[in-house]
Amino acid sequence: MDSSSKKQEWEKHLAGYPDLLTTEQISKLMHGVQPQTIRNMIYRDEIKSIKTGNKYLVSKESLLDFLPTEKCSRLIEQRISKQTIFMPDEIERTRQAILFMCEQPQTRQRLMDVFHIKSKKTFFRLYLHPLLVSGQLRMTVSSQNSVSTQRYIRARCHEDSSCAPAVGKGERR
Repeated sequence: MDSSSKKQEWEKHLAGYPDLLTTEQISKLMHGVQPQTIRNMIYRDEIKSIKTGNKYLVSKESLLDFLPTEKCSRLIEQRISKQTIFMPDEIERTRQAILFMCEQPQTRQRLMDVFHIKSKKTFFRLYLHPLLVSGQLRMTVSSQNSVSTQRYIRARCHEDSSCAPAVGKGERR
């Protein structure tokens, strides 16, 4: 798509927006590119703006000069590629696969590698923590969850009783 058709597409898209946009509005328009990134482009004069108080306002015309550019397209593509949508059934399938793998003790890093998850925080929040709290998974070094030798193993539950939670309500992870 050439730049004039891109500009026409953006003009249609901007039709419902006010004549002056905030960095937050531009952020939403650009699929979540951080407002600070937009302010940095304003500081570098890549996007023309008006400063009112402590806010920057960008006219539709200035925005239409920037939005069809290759730099803007790259920023939006990078942002979209970073957005991961986690579906509940997908999370549950991954949790079950983790439990299956943890028949034998596994390190957090090994599990993350197998499931192609890069963020420790996301992995712990979506997968490990719920399994630990429910008592389905336990740590081999129960006193610390962040030691390099920590391994996770599937908890064995008796048929006549439910698994006891591995993490108490007041305990911190």
